[in-house]
Amino acid sequence: MTDTRKSIVKSVFRLPIIGPWIKHANSYVWQGKGDYTWRLAPLSKWARSIGSDIVSAAIFSLSLELTICYFQLNSIDYSSLIQEFFPSFIGFAIGVYALTFILPSTVTKQSLNEGRKKYEALPSNLGYPIISIIFMLFASVILTIFPQTRLVTSIQGFLLVYGFMLMIEITSLVTTIGRAQVSQRLSSNTDDATRDQTPKKDPR
Repeated sequence: MTDTRKSIVKSVFRLPIIGPWIKHANSYVWQGKGDYTWRLAPLSKWARSIGSDIVSAAIFSLSLELTICYFQLNSIDYSSLIQEFFPSFIGFAIGVYALTFILPSTVTKQSLNEGRKKYEALPSNLGYPIISIIFMLFASVILTIFPQTRLVTSIQGFLLVYGFMLMIEITSLVTTIGRAQVSQRLSSNTDDATRDQTPKKDPR
C-alpha cells in the first residue's frame, strides 16, 4: 500500500464521530492484527465479520415488526428500551474491557503463547461492540426528534436487536475467557499436586 493510501485511511480514522467507529470496526474485522491502523480490511472480511450480523439483526427486527402488525399487538417503544438498557450495557462492557488490562498478569507465559491470536484479538472483539452500542444509543436519541413513522420505528427496532446481539457476543466472550482461566488454574493446581506427591529419590 502506498503512503498516499495510508494517509487517506488514517485521515478517515481521524474524522469526527464516525472516524473512531470505522477504526474500531476495522480492528474488529482484522481480529486485532496491526494492519488495522493503516489498512482497511477487504470488503469480504467486513461482510463476514460485521455484515452477516447486521443482516441477521435487520431480518429479525423486520420479522418482529411484521408479526406485531399482522397480529395487531401492542407496539414496542424501542427508543425507551434502548435509552433505558443501553447505558447499563455500556457500563458492563467497559468493566469487562477493563479486565483485559489485568488479564496478562493472570495468564501464564505458556498460555499466552498458545492462545496469542485469541488474546491479541480480545481488545478488538470488545472495543467494537462497546463503541457500536454507544453510537446506537446516540442514534436512538437523534431519531426521537423525527416523526415516529414506520421507517423510524423499524430503524429503532434494528438498533435494539443489534445492540442485544453485541451484548450477547460480549457475554459469550467473557464466558469463554472465564472458562479458559478456570481450566488453566485447575490444570496448574493439578500439576503442582502431582509434583508434590511424587516421591523424591534418596540422594544417598
